[in-house]
Parts: sequence; C-alpha cells; structure tokens
Amino acid sequence: YDRDELGTILAVNHDFPGTFITYVGYFLVTLGIILSVLNKNSRFRILTLRSTTRQKNLTFVFISLVFSSGFFMYGLTGKTQSVDIARTSSHVIGLPHAKKFGKLLIQDKDGRIEPLNTLASDVIRKVSRKERFEGLFSIHVFLSMFSDPYYWRNVPMIKVSNPELSGLLGIRGTFASFNDFFEFEKGQTY
Repeated sequence: YDRDELGTILAVNHDFPGTFITYVGYFLVTLGIILSVLNKNSRFRILTLRSTTRQKNLTFVFISLVFSSGFFMYGLTGKTQSVDIARTSSHVIGLPHAKKFGKLLIQDKDGRIEPLNTLASDVIRKVSRKERFEGLFSIHVFLSMFSDPYYWRNVPMIKVSNPELSGLLGIRGTFASFNDFFEFEKGQTY
C-alpha cells in the first residue's frame, strides 16, 4: 500500500531465465511423480497390488461363506438323540491340534487380547458349569463344536438347575441339549 493507503504499486518483472527455470522444475517434479506411480518397483505399486489382493481375498471369503451357508443350513431340524461322547471319539479333535488352536490370539468383548483357550474355558464353564466336559478339555469341546455342529446340537451339555424349566423342556436330569430348546413338531426352527 501507499502511505495514504489508497492504492498499491504492482511491479511486473520480465525475468525470462527465472521463469524458465521455475517451469522446468515444475515439469521435472510432475514427471517424477508420474514415473514413480508407473514404476513397478515403487511403493505406490506395492500398495495398489496389496489393496487389490486384499479385495480379492475378501471377495473369496464372502463368496465362500455365502455358498457354505447352504451346507450349514442343511438338516438343521431334528429331535434330540442320546449321544455317548466316549464312544464317538471321531467327533473330538486330537490334542496336538487342539493345543495349537488354543494358542490363537483373539480379542475379547472388552478389547483385550487373549488366547482362544481362555474363551473356550469361559464358554464351556458358563454352559455346562464344569471345568471339563465328559473328560474332554474345554478347547477340545470348543473346536469340535466348530468342526461338527450337527453332532454337538444333540449333546446334553447345557446345565439346567431349575426343575420347572427342566419340566418345560421335557428333559430328565439337569442337562439339556441345544435342540431341547426348540419345538420342531410345531414348525419352530433355528
């Protein structure tokens, strides 16, 4: 501004060498960005490939879940049968595999990281009120439930301590199976 603050004086310089060098610099920076995006060994290319690989993997998992859900839904109705776990050891996963599975780290509902053994122990204790079920470690039962849910839905392992509830469910004893909580004769399903 001028001293009287009524206007300004603009100076226009004709600096060809300075302007030329500046625009050559802009061109080189732009060329460098384009070449680093197109270079197959650049960080940008690696991140792009990783992102597309992740998308392909997620798509594969989603499609697998959609198609396998039909297999899980097959035969989801049925009456409770008496099951002897000791005689049907084919439904129990071996100890070495169960130990490896139990070491997997998961996040609990509070956000803490814990081994899967802890979750398995908590679930089995909550459901059956026992540390071990039919002589099996909790991780055996937990893993076996994932590998053969059709078998385990008929195993009476849910502790029912209320006699009225036992009568309502139509069970003898203090343990009910998952299927005991549904009335399939009346068309009730999972």
